[in-house]
Amino acid sequence: MDNYLLSFSPLDKESTVSLLRDEEIIGICSEEHFSRVKQQSGFPRQALEYLLRRHSVKPSDIVSVTYPFFDWLMETKLMVEPLPNDIFRTLVCGLPWKYRVLHLLALTRGTYKGISSHYKFQKELLRGLEEYELSGKLVRVHHHLAHAASAYYTAGWDETLIVTIDAYGSGCSGIVAVGRPTGIEILDKVSHINSLGTYYSKITRAFGYTPDRHEGKILGLAAYGKEIKEIKEYISGRFREKGNSFEYLLSHSGDFFVSDLLKQYTKQDVAFAWQSTLEDIVTRYIRKWIKVAKVDRIALAGGVTANVKLNQRIAELPEVREVFVHPGMTDLGTALGSGLYVLSQTKKLRPRQLSNVYFGPNFSDEEIIHSLTNEQLSFEKCHGTIEFRVAQLLADKKIVGRFNGSMEYGPRALGNRSILYHLGDRSVNEWLNRKLRRTETMPFAPATLAEDATKCYKNFEIGKYTSAFMTITFDCTNWMKEHCPAAVHVDGTARPQIVDKNSNLSFFQILREYKRLTGISSVLNTSFNLHEEPIVCSPDDAIRAYKESGLDCLAIGDFLVKKD
Repeated sequence: MDNYLLSFSPLDKESTVSLLRDEEIIGICSEEHFSRVKQQSGFPRQALEYLLRRHSVKPSDIVSVTYPFFDWLMETKLMVEPLPNDIFRTLVCGLPWKYRVLHLLALTRGTYKGISSHYKFQKELLRGLEEYELSGKLVRVHHHLAHAASAYYTAGWDETLIVTIDAYGSGCSGIVAVGRPTGIEILDKVSHINSLGTYYSKITRAFGYTPDRHEGKILGLAAYGKEIKEIKEYISGRFREKGNSFEYLLSHSGDFFVSDLLKQYTKQDVAFAWQSTLEDIVTRYIRKWIKVAKVDRIALAGGVTANVKLNQRIAELPEVREVFVHPGMTDLGTALGSGLYVLSQTKKLRPRQLSNVYFGPNFSDEEIIHSLTNEQLSFEKCHGTIEFRVAQLLADKKIVGRFNGSMEYGPRALGNRSILYHLGDRSVNEWLNRKLRRTETMPFAPATLAEDATKCYKNFEIGKYTSAFMTITFDCTNWMKEHCPAAVHVDGTARPQIVDKNSNLSFFQILREYKRLTGISSVLNTSFNLHEEPIVCSPDDAIRAYKESGLDCLAIGDFLVKKD
């Protein structure tokens, strides 16, 4: 008899459900893909019902239900415990009184909001479990152990230094641990008072963007800035080393602090200093723990590790052999992580590399034809030839929406829900973003054949495995800069998805045929969605996005739709 383990991510945003059968990942779905609301919060009914229906699982088949937070009273205790010490260090830190007062006010407001949120979503979780007859099966997991398990058990290395970094989770904003086949041992915890997730969310808010959603815009702007010593010293002055860890002073006054800097300096220069300081703090911290643990393979998770440039800086440390970033590095990944952690407590669980992350919803030819017919779209079936048709369209400089197979897990589009285009047009970052109603500062990412990765990217081996999931940048070679300028950022880096026939056969065939036609083995790959919408999930979603955008063609399964 199969043993099923059901896991939820935190309900405050990106509500996600994971389903394991013994050690096998059989499905992961996010509620936003069904509700069409970006970062949908609340109990993920539609995602849960899809997984149970798709895999013919009844509530009685489920052995355990995991959740990556403790109950709200324990989370309140962990949230409040460090406050007296922080109040004291705030009063004596010597930084301007304006920021000290603003920090204490914002910290008080944030703590109240955090406690209220845990209380609210605990009630919603328990209500939902009761509704689906899952009460009594709930197992709670420390938030950062869930992140750590997601990274370690999918990294594939027996001995791994695990680093998690986010805003808040069970009293912490990060941990350092060592993963071995015997389990995960925590070496250090970073209090949520010293949160680097909070650090980055504050500049995001100060720049007028939405925290936990638009941090990538700050990273993009940073590449346009220059180093100004005064800004860097001013920001770095808020950090202090403490043994093998660090302290971050006045963390909750960051947005006010940034607003004052913007009165003297440009957004680009402030963003550059903010990003550079993050890289300095994290790399120093990791180097210390590599020396202590004597482990040179690094597995990363947590929202801050969505910062692909930071991940490159970690990978380039001389002490590091290789880096892996869990594909669902944000809180949505703690659904899978909490499940893997609970599983590891009952049986010997060995880390295994992921061949792919296509764990989401998929749709039959009949469902695709029904959607196309309902929308009165003319289409042709290209059974066995769709990849060659797509490659020819890309060679003819057409914009193609590609919808194929099961949806990707995590925040990146990896060829199954992607918009594709050629990379020779440097201006594409302006006009295609306008067509998609986006306001981006990062260039579009390239998808590249594995066989040509070293031709396109420097130091590729340090992130070879994780690059399959578009979670790290590399410095580009001169060849890449010359032939694929649309994918190269102003700092000379790109964030590629490296594709081979084992990770995604259809996408591999498109790239291989495109290379035969053009001599270029990379194409533009951006998520198939309109601005501020989730990535398309169903055929109906894909058709609507196709009709409302400036795409030339839609390759949906084996069917091709072209605009007149």
